[in-house]
Amino acid sequence: MKKNPYIGRPVREDLKKDLRDAKFARAFRQAKSKLSLREQMKKLAEKEGVGIRELARRMKTSPAQVTRLFNSPSESWRLDTLIKFSAAVGKTIDISFR
Repeated sequence: MKKNPYIGRPVREDLKKDLRDAKFARAFRQAKSKLSLREQMKKLAEKEGVGIRELARRMKTSPAQVTRLFNSPSESWRLDTLIKFSAAVGKTIDISFR
């Protein structure tokens, strides 16, 4: 049986190497941005005391859609969905590029 070369190696070293590949780096940045945004949205809803059902009601959508918004790693969000979410939690959106 062939030995796995990644077992026992520091993850950060492998990531640094993988990030040299432009295609991988682009996909990594996109995934990281989505995860960060998803976590911010979950924390904001929790902080404002707005649950899944109430968010769905305020956004005029189903609880399943809100759950997908929070949990689906492949979910592509439309700007109007983000605007509905921000209005549902009483906030505004500020988009910036860095």
